[in-house]
Amino acid sequence: MSRRPLPYSFPAGVLALALLALPASASAEPADVQRLRELASLVEVQSAASSPSASKMTRYFMAELLTRTKEIAAQNGLPASIGLDGGGFAKQLKARIEGPVQKALAMPRAERRTELYKLLADITQQEEAHNQLALWLNTDPMSTYAKGATAAAEAERVAALEAERTRDAEARGDRPLTTAERIAEARLQVLESARADQAVLAERLNERFRRTLSVAQADGDLRLLPHEAVLVDDRGGPGTRNGIADAGEWVTVSLPIVNAGRTPWFSSSAYVRTDSDCLWTGASSELELPELAAGGKASVDLRFYLSEQCADRTRVSFNVEVRDTQRTVSRPLNLGFGVLVSNVGLGNLRDTRIDRDEPGFSEVSSGANMLAPNDELEVSAGFVTGRPGALQALQAWGWSADVRPALQKRTFTLGTPMLPASSSVGSAFDPHDDVDVRVVDEKALERATDQTAKKRGWDSAADAGGVAVVETVVSYAGPEGEWAPAAKARVQPTAPPAPSADATLSLLKKFVSVEAREVAPEAGALASATSTFDARIDEEAFRLAWSRATAVPEPDAPDPSDPKIEVSTPAFSVPVAYTFRHYLWFGVPWEPQLESEPEPEPWLEPESEPESESESEPESEPESEPEVQKPAAKPARELYPMMVAAGLELGGSAVEGDATLGIQAAAASIVEPYLFGEFAYGKRARYHLRGAYSLGADSALADADHSAAAGYAGLGGGYAVPLGAFEVEPLGLVGVRLVNIEGEFTEGAGAVGLLSIFVEPGLTVRWYLKPRVSLFWAIDYRLEVGHAMGGGLTSRILDNSGVKLLLGGGTHF
Repeated sequence: MSRRPLPYSFPAGVLALALLALPASASAEPADVQRLRELASLVEVQSAASSPSASKMTRYFMAELLTRTKEIAAQNGLPASIGLDGGGFAKQLKARIEGPVQKALAMPRAERRTELYKLLADITQQEEAHNQLALWLNTDPMSTYAKGATAAAEAERVAALEAERTRDAEARGDRPLTTAERIAEARLQVLESARADQAVLAERLNERFRRTLSVAQADGDLRLLPHEAVLVDDRGGPGTRNGIADAGEWVTVSLPIVNAGRTPWFSSSAYVRTDSDCLWTGASSELELPELAAGGKASVDLRFYLSEQCADRTRVSFNVEVRDTQRTVSRPLNLGFGVLVSNVGLGNLRDTRIDRDEPGFSEVSSGANMLAPNDELEVSAGFVTGRPGALQALQAWGWSADVRPALQKRTFTLGTPMLPASSSVGSAFDPHDDVDVRVVDEKALERATDQTAKKRGWDSAADAGGVAVVETVVSYAGPEGEWAPAAKARVQPTAPPAPSADATLSLLKKFVSVEAREVAPEAGALASATSTFDARIDEEAFRLAWSRATAVPEPDAPDPSDPKIEVSTPAFSVPVAYTFRHYLWFGVPWEPQLESEPEPEPWLEPESEPESESESEPESEPESEPEVQKPAAKPARELYPMMVAAGLELGGSAVEGDATLGIQAAAASIVEPYLFGEFAYGKRARYHLRGAYSLGADSALADADHSAAAGYAGLGGGYAVPLGAFEVEPLGLVGVRLVNIEGEFTEGAGAVGLLSIFVEPGLTVRWYLKPRVSLFWAIDYRLEVGHAMGGGLTSRILDNSGVKLLLGGGTHF
């Protein structure tokens, strides 16, 4: 990792002008709002400039994003060795910002301003700073792990509801659904529809946001319609896209406005202003409204930033000043509205513990953790937020790619809520599970760290390591009365007592009847036919009456419009979720291999060379080198490593000649062994200088014995692609070859000289035995055109082609 100081800082003169341009009340603003106002003033200047400066905009935006990223790193206790002040991280920020800035400044002025403000909103988000830090630390973007925990919890909840529905269905048989069963059905449907239909979820978020709005209507024809407001976006902080205006977020809202009068409004403009110190909006310029006929509607689109310092549950106010050439001749119309701000705090890990399964108590971790070979760790952390009343917390863990190869096992249970814990301030939770980690053995760990060191450009033991990422999702109840009136379920009526014997007998008599029937005399009897009586019971009717008399009655359906009645329908509210990300640094054992005493680097100032000679004397203090000399040397070693290689070159080529003066043409095969040397310069994109020479190579040319001396020099380039411990580099060279051949030839005796120009594309595969020692194999294909003279040949043109094999090894420094 490079640690060269960031070369992009605020120019003192421009910064002073921006500070002078601030209003007198700006001193009361939080630091993030002050910085935002400075950047906004620069956006206004560059939007109106005839020749805008892309480099200036890029420097300012880079400085702001760097500040926010370093704040997060400091809050998490990450070591300075991660190199946020270095040129490598500056290069990453520049790659993120430079292109969008140039694209915006190439637009016409109106579109340019909109695009620059959009980019301003992007780079001043906490989420963007987390993503840049994640990219630098080689881990996944913000909320990646939290989504897995939320999905697992939702799957468990749906499975529980389905199991409950199945048990209820089996228990009730053919009974109608009770109120509780209908609620379970409805909740399941809500969960399923929320997953399947994003439009439903978006409307719920709109409804949630509307409940945080308040409107102060002025006397006039125009009215704001908060119940139709649309939350376009809320993002940047832990509560991104949760439907709440949270501290540290950019909020974009479309606020409808209606003409409630009888006369039209046309040629109207709106100006949105605020006097709240903890927010900033760039909408103080004119917003043109469409023509509004009587009853017509339009929308005021507003984007504003809420400082991280906004107090929890305070209301920030806005004023929409409307001017119309016909309706507001004497004074403008002012419409006021407010937004309730939520601030649950940064959220912090608590009681972070690392247990190595050794006897004794696991102490709270100090953050300086080393992964040793064959380590078996149990890592856990609780969580606390600044606001009490949290419903639940879910946790997920992830690991950066720098330490992932060193870990053989990483297990953690997702979806189970954390355990509530006591706290004097805010909401506290204890872990529900720990992360079980097993480190690979010593050889595997050494191999993994060497590979990572090469990829990441580690230069000292302080560089070696990576992070464990902890993401915690904390849920709070939504605004009061969300989705449905606040409700308590009514008491379910109990079953009546069993009917008495008299009541049962009375009920039975209703379904009993007596019927007469004649009985024929037996054969041979003297008596005539007689009559008898039978008691008949309507069993089906009796069972129905009995079930009704003993059944539990259903409660009457309440009227939701009656404020005196407690509604028993469920409030299908989705809890307000906040995602917090934290980092734990883990070091790995690794030491750079210094093969020789470092020489003065070419990028050091000339006057520093004598100092380096005097400083080289105290060899007994090597620990002082990383702080003093290495930070200055790291960028060049990372960006421009040098490689020296040597080896053996074996090549076969087919040579065809065409004599220009009618002398017999000759064809031959030459196998030329060479010893060659090569010098390469660059990290990924490399420049190659290659040379070779051979002496006394015996072969055959036109059936004649000869000896040859040959050499060549080539210059080319390639691009290295790392693949684990290997590296593949396609490259190409252009060079000159000179051959001197002595011997007997068909047309006389003497020497033949060959001067040729060649093009040589090829592929090199390099195997790193250690971070700075490698073996390599290369296959090249040569295309060559040359000119031969001497030995009785006045002139001869040669076309040469063939395949070469290179074997060698090299060192890097």
